[in-house]
Amino acid sequence: GLLLTFGAALVIEETIRLVWGSNEKQLALPAAISGAFMIGDLIYSKYRFFASGFAVLMILALWLFLEKTPYGAIIKAGAHDSEMVRALGINLRRLRLLVFGIGVALAAIAGVVMAPIWGIRPHVGVDAVVPAFLIIVLGGVGSLWGAVIAGLLVGMVVGLTGAYASEWSLMSMYLLFIAVVTFRSRGLFGKKSVLDV
Repeated sequence: GLLLTFGAALVIEETIRLVWGSNEKQLALPAAISGAFMIGDLIYSKYRFFASGFAVLMILALWLFLEKTPYGAIIKAGAHDSEMVRALGINLRRLRLLVFGIGVALAAIAGVVMAPIWGIRPHVGVDAVVPAFLIIVLGGVGSLWGAVIAGLLVGMVVGLTGAYASEWSLMSMYLLFIAVVTFRSRGLFGKKSVLDV
């Protein structure tokens, strides 16, 4: 499923390139949150601050959905034991479509928010998918907070490496991934039962 989805994304991206070209397009920042502000001696982009805050709100909304709603409980149960969920009379196909739809919606929202920072180009999705995949595995498949912590960890490692040795900034993400998976194959917070399904 994952490889099929990734392959479909590559086909769509290549189609976009052929139809509209590969030139990058820039979106103007909203006037209300453009510019920068200072905290002490540090300068912060207003829009990046907004994007970070929005990401926190989306993470909390997703957590509340998974932890506090019946649909969230069913999704988590399906991830751990799909046969049990099927035995309870729940349509697994519809459940998987629901999860896929939620994922697509979250990706679309993230794309809209990040477009003014990254720009719009046919292959921007690949630039996001590979780090996202590494972060999910690094944090532990099935662990929302594991992914959050892994994302922060990867961001700090890449940022610090870029500040002192920019040519190693991208490589540092892969080295961190290899180091963690070598000693903990399930990731930082991975649950064995999720990977065994």
